[in-house]
Amino acid sequence: MFKKWLKKLICIALAGITTLGTSLTALASENTPVDPSNVYATTIDELTDMSRETIDALSTEEIDGYFEGAFSVDADDYSYEQKLSAVEAVSLVGQFQEATNQSNSMVRATSATTEALSSYTGKKGVAWVRDTNSSPLTLAEAVSGVYTLEVDYVTYYQAVTIYALGSDFDFFNSVKNAATTAIAASLICSKLNLPANAVIPATAISFGVSLGWDVLSTLDRTAMSNVIQDMEYTSLVRVDFITANNYVTIGYECFDLPSSDVTWESSSDCFKYNNIPNPTGKYGNWHTDEIGYLYSFG
Repeated sequence: MFKKWLKKLICIALAGITTLGTSLTALASENTPVDPSNVYATTIDELTDMSRETIDALSTEEIDGYFEGAFSVDADDYSYEQKLSAVEAVSLVGQFQEATNQSNSMVRATSATTEALSSYTGKKGVAWVRDTNSSPLTLAEAVSGVYTLEVDYVTYYQAVTIYALGSDFDFFNSVKNAATTAIAASLICSKLNLPANAVIPATAISFGVSLGWDVLSTLDRTAMSNVIQDMEYTSLVRVDFITANNYVTIGYECFDLPSSDVTWESSSDCFKYNNIPNPTGKYGNWHTDEIGYLYSFG
């Protein structure tokens, strides 16, 4: 009889220890801080179809539901402002990815990669566009509302052409209505005090004009001027389309590759740029001869 009771007591004790161990493990898991840089967003189709105004009008309970659905974390651990920012970000990135998928189906791009662009020979520039399937938005980015989805590298002559065309409406029209490319190029050189023999590519002029005055008139000319003054003919302008508080702002920076990575290609009448770096280290697609790929320069 005593042995029977002893066996029962041992079984109860073991069960209690097992339950306690399980509880402590669960408690430890609950108390382990979540690293927001290692939590990734899941696309929610409903949010992709919503405008910012619609999201802002959602109830607190609805925001919590979408937040937990996108990130699988406890909504109670975050403020309303953080959750709202995160839900808005998931919506915007969903729309971005949808537009990217549509564009990629029409325009050839490299496969998604974290690597540099091995080479580019051209007169316009290239765009790096984040692949949010391979590098989804993190919780840290979403809560802060700060992330970058596109970075462009623009050639010298393309940059100065855009800058010149945005100087005033009359000048824009004079270039737009120039009888020949040579006359248009001469006007731009004169406007910027460039050497008379400077060669402004026809592609640079046509792209600049295609932006239209409404876009060109909104450029941050002070920022662009500061960058252009630092440029050599071999330089690129790095254009970052930065989303801050879920609104896009544009940053300009003079970017120079090592001299060994830039060579003149006489057969193409332009420079060849090697090893253009991935601007973020995240997965993205490179689009050659495409700038302002999904965003406007203005």
